[in-house]
Amino acid sequence: MNYKNILMAMATVACVAAHADSFPQPHFSEGDTWTYQISEQKGQNLNQYQLQLKVSRTTATSIYLLSTFIDSPRGPQNSIVDIDWARIRDVNGKETVVSRPFSFPLQVGKSWQISFTENNPNPTYKQESWTQHYTATDIETIQVPAGKFSAIKIEGEGDWEAEVNPTHAVTQGAIGLPNSATLATHVQNTQAKTVTGRTYKAFWYAPTVKRWVKSVEEYYDTDGKLSSRYTNELTSFSVN
Repeated sequence: MNYKNILMAMATVACVAAHADSFPQPHFSEGDTWTYQISEQKGQNLNQYQLQLKVSRTTATSIYLLSTFIDSPRGPQNSIVDIDWARIRDVNGKETVVSRPFSFPLQVGKSWQISFTENNPNPTYKQESWTQHYTATDIETIQVPAGKFSAIKIEGEGDWEAEVNPTHAVTQGAIGLPNSATLATHVQNTQAKTVTGRTYKAFWYAPTVKRWVKSVEEYYDTDGKLSSRYTNELTSFSVN
């Protein structure tokens, strides 16, 4: 083998090694099903339930899902996500990506981000902005109720900022006297202010499952304290 052929062979080996742990966009089929054990922690309150997701149909860009809460009186709900499991909803009158845990093909070291600003997201906030940076960090073996899987771990760190609306609160109370009563009025005004916080997310994507086998989402308030945590663990699945 001459010198040129040796260099070509070395380049080929390097290319194969670089893509050895590259995970392509999965293909979904009608009937693909995943069931998760979900834990929602808010302060001292913990809520747990099971959720089943079932593919009803797919297109080139979207997955149509039937979501069923196990052992719940609520009936099945229809929803739609992007083909890469991104969630899209209306933000200021425009369809906007608000969550994108995967960016296929997935490969250790790959990074991406999303950001958006929403006006009047609730009665308290005048405006709210979110930014999330995702990175595929490592290949791990992870154990969940559905079994043991080789998965690529995606971590997301981000922050949020909100402008709080000013408030005008009026309270009244009666003060009783021996021969009369006086009505006392108290007015309290608060100025507009800005509050901030941080987020952490982790997803373990298993190619054999076509989805994450575990996810953790944490939200921190202005003081850096954990305000809520959501954990999903796969309990069973059936994919074609």
